[in-house]
Amino acid sequence: MAVTTRKANVDDALAVATAHARGWQVAYKGIVPQEYLDAINIEQRLGQWRGYLEADTPTDYVAEVDGEVVGFANVGVFRDDPDDHAAGELWAMYVNPDAWGAGAGYALMQATLTHFAEKNLRTGYLWVIEQNDRARRFYERQGWTSNEAFKYEDVAGVTLTERRYSIDLSV
Repeated sequence: MAVTTRKANVDDALAVATAHARGWQVAYKGIVPQEYLDAINIEQRLGQWRGYLEADTPTDYVAEVDGEVVGFANVGVFRDDPDDHAAGELWAMYVNPDAWGAGAGYALMQATLTHFAEKNLRTGYLWVIEQNDRARRFYERQGWTSNEAFKYEDVAGVTLTERRYSIDLSV
């Protein structure tokens, strides 16, 4: 099984939208109300992702398994302090659950860290839903640590706690 990454383009919109929608539906099962997850519409996400990929800000990478796009990483400025030019943020990363365990997440993480290095950043940040144990374990295995910083988001009447993680890129 060959896993590769590359910069995303607008032709990847359907695969990215599918990974985003399916990733939400599986990763947040039992965390977000099922009615909300069932209502996630790939066609709606497709329109959003076409716009994002055409704009090319932030930067998007895709992972391919045997030539098929199965996931994406969305990276940009650190949104909590956009004037901190030494910090970047992994805004989102999702892999289609059908490809979990194939190495796409690891490959996307390497693309993210390479992106940060090319930008000469000292720190990387990301936010993850507190109850998403699978994602938290993944990030921790990749060297990210919790900052004990939290924010809260209401999704379908449920308040989700997001935990911030960082990684020191200067070492």
